[in-house]
Amino acid sequence: MSSSYKNVIYTISFMDLFAVGLFVPLFGNHLKSLGASHFVVGLVGSVYSGIQIISGPIFGSWSDVGDRKTVLIISLILSAVCYSLLGFLSSIGTVVLIRVLIGVVKHTQGICKAMISDLFPSEKLAEMLSRSAALGTMGFIVGPVIGGYISELPNGFTYVCLLTSTFFFSNIVLASYLPSFKPKHRNEPTVQTEIKQELLKIGSNLKKVNIRENWDLFSMRLLFGIATSMYFHNQAIYMREYFNLNQVNIGYLISFIGIVQTCSVFSLGHINQIFYKHETDCSRRMFHFFSLMSCSSILLYFTDDIKLFLLFIIPFAISSSVLRISTMELLLGQCSKEQKGTFSGVSNSIASVAKFITPLISGLIIDFTSIHVSILLPSVPALLGSFVSLKVMSKMENIKKGH
Repeated sequence: MSSSYKNVIYTISFMDLFAVGLFVPLFGNHLKSLGASHFVVGLVGSVYSGIQIISGPIFGSWSDVGDRKTVLIISLILSAVCYSLLGFLSSIGTVVLIRVLIGVVKHTQGICKAMISDLFPSEKLAEMLSRSAALGTMGFIVGPVIGGYISELPNGFTYVCLLTSTFFFSNIVLASYLPSFKPKHRNEPTVQTEIKQELLKIGSNLKKVNIRENWDLFSMRLLFGIATSMYFHNQAIYMREYFNLNQVNIGYLISFIGIVQTCSVFSLGHINQIFYKHETDCSRRMFHFFSLMSCSSILLYFTDDIKLFLLFIIPFAISSSVLRISTMELLLGQCSKEQKGTFSGVSNSIASVAKFITPLISGLIIDFTSIHVSILLPSVPALLGSFVSLKVMSKMENIKKGH
């Protein structure tokens, strides 16, 4: 029975990110068409990420003390309604308001992960979660292309929003077939108590993390997050304004990058075997890929030919995938078994901070300079990441020598 529920959850996860893939690549350009500046587009991105950081634990705690199925259905209903409304609004203020509301209520992926953890034992959890993530990624690869085609029609953005909403309503139907995930104990604490206890627990764990001693490891995670966010937040607008591509071609480009990233993840084992077989930590690998990302960003800046752009974006996409895994691998490899959850949580918080601050900063810089500068911005944190990687390499060498 768990197998059939697993397939339902996988389908919900796929359709959720497929729907998001339809919408997200279009949203920045839609805001621009309504008269928004790059700063406003960045502000909306930052506010959305900030709202997700706050509302995520609330919905997660609600699903812990209530029924995950009910919380999921409520989240899907509210998301579907909000996406429907977005297609018919032409005021920047109301569009931003609805987007913020989506940030509050849309937590499909998090609830689905919690459901998987309820259904399967811990030894199978990593496998189940990785499959769910892989299917979700496939949805985000296909979505931008289809969304691009639909957006080229008259009132195309409205159709995309309605189609996105339709997928959320379809997920409501699928969610109705899932079992109830009610708490096992009758005297559950309130949501407020759960959140307070969780925050106290987080605070206690953070005290155990020696930030001063591990500043280099955490800073690499932050620099990676800033570099990738600076590119991916601005890529659709850059393609539209600098290369004058239509939304269909932008969708193909985004899907192409997604395919390269997915292939990179599956090829990482072979990369390690060929180039880093005798490396006990991944600091040298991170130095190479931070440097590659920085060089790729600089080459993209000096490229006026879309064919060369496609060529130079490949090393950037590969670097982003390798560094996403390597930064976590290095971080978790330097802590005790009891601290892995804490270090992982701090790392995720750092990634969230990067997603929060980057759109705002990049939008402000672009408004004062030009959209062309946006493609060069990732080279700065990537270059800093290279220098920090050298510092870590030296640190690891000293540890090996017993200094």
